[in-house]
Amino acid sequence: LKAANRDASKYFVQQLLETEDGKKVLGYLHSRAMTDETIKTFQVGFAPDGKDNLYRHLLEKKHEKADILESSLAVARDSEGRQVKDRFWLRLMFPIDNTQGDIVAFNGRALKKEMNPKYLNSPEYVLYHKGSTIYNLSRAKKPIREEDLVVFVEGQFDVMASHQAGIKNVVATSGTALTESQFKLVKRYTKNIALAFDSDSAGQDALMRAVHTAQPMGLELFVIEIPQGKDAADAVKEDPQLWLDAVAARKPYLE
Repeated sequence: LKAANRDASKYFVQQLLETEDGKKVLGYLHSRAMTDETIKTFQVGFAPDGKDNLYRHLLEKKHEKADILESSLAVARDSEGRQVKDRFWLRLMFPIDNTQGDIVAFNGRALKKEMNPKYLNSPEYVLYHKGSTIYNLSRAKKPIREEDLVVFVEGQFDVMASHQAGIKNVVATSGTALTESQFKLVKRYTKNIALAFDSDSAGQDALMRAVHTAQPMGLELFVIEIPQGKDAADAVKEDPQLWLDAVAARKPYLE
C-alpha cells in the first residue's frame, strides 16, 4: 500500500513537471509565490484529466488491483469491481505522509471553480486515519524540537509558504478540527502550541474548539494574529516579514 502511494506521488509529480497541462498548473503555483524548490520539497503534483490514467499506470508498475482499490487511489464503479476509475483527476495533488515520512494519503485541490469539493481527501483506510495524522509533521519534527514550538496553520499552501519564509516548525490541520490524538502526537516534541487560523467565523470556531480540546492536556497555547485578516500564505506572498513578525508576536490565548 505504501509502495502504491509512493508510485502515485511520483506519477503526479511527473505529470506536473513534464506535461503541457502540468506546466500550466506549475504557472499557477508560481503565481501563488511558490518556488520550484518548495514545490519539489513538498512533492506537489498534478492529477490530469481522464478517468483511469493513474490506475493503468499503477497496474503497469505491477501493483495489485486490490491494493490500488484499498488505498483509494482508484474506486470501483460497480459492485463486481470491473469498472475502475481514478479518485483524483484535474486536481493539484498534495501527498500526506505519516511521522516516518511514508506517503499514506493525498489531498487534491480542484483546478476548476465549478468542481466540488474544492479539496478532496483520501478516505480513511488501514494506513490513514485523519484524526491522528498531521500534515508536514515528518519534516517539522526536528525544527519543532529545536524551537520548542509548533505552529498550526490551516492548509497546505500555508505550510509551504511558512517553510519558504524560514519558519519550518509548521504543520497543518488540513481543514479538520484538531483532535486529542493530534495534540498527543505533537506533545512528544513540544508543549508549546501556536494556532494561526483564519479570522473568519469558521477559523475562530476552529480556534475555540482546539483550545477546549488542548486545555486539559497541560499544553501552553498561543494565538497568532496576522494583520488585515490574511492567512499565512497570503502574508508571505505580500511580504514574508509580515508572517515572521506575526509568529514572533504570538500571544497566550487567554490574552
